[in-house]
Amino acid sequence: MPRHGITSTTVKNMAVGPGALYRGFQNPASPGTLIGATTEGNVARVIREWFVPELDGALGELKGARRLVREIPEIQANLVEMTLENLLMALSGAQATPYPANTPTHDLITSAGLVSDGNYQTIALVGDLAGSNQPFVFVVKNALIVDNAEFTFGDRRTTGLRVTFRGHYDPANPNLPPYEIYRPKIV
Repeated sequence: MPRHGITSTTVKNMAVGPGALYRGFQNPASPGTLIGATTEGNVARVIREWFVPELDGALGELKGARRLVREIPEIQANLVEMTLENLLMALSGAQATPYPANTPTHDLITSAGLVSDGNYQTIALVGDLAGSNQPFVFVVKNALIVDNAEFTFGDRRTTGLRVTFRGHYDPANPNLPPYEIYRPKIV
């Protein structure tokens, strides 16, 4: 009896590499527009909250009684490319105007104070599974960056903009979780 979990398919089922972020995901063959380089890796997660009733006479949790009450998908990354698109995405509801108006040298970014439907995007973290030439994709729908805008500057560091893309439920279908996972077939 083995004392480990390694099998003949272990190396084919391993996720490898940091993955790449895309906005406007359509499908695995057309992942959308590359957001740009990241640092310190990327994290995809599904936060799940459960209701477990405490029942008189039961000494613990009863099989079948647990109910899912929240399911929140997120992708966390550190963006290193301070493009105008990335800054506007990180500051949901912000707007940009040329500065100065007559001979622009900068984009002046200011808060509009409102989040509009156009701020919500479909974001995909696209990575590799060692045993396939097809991508492994974690998709967050109706994603909005929910972090405070934090720019990290320092000696011998790559400046990063830490962001968390959080999925939001569609009011027309409030019980359909706003995420998808595309796992490629192993060859």
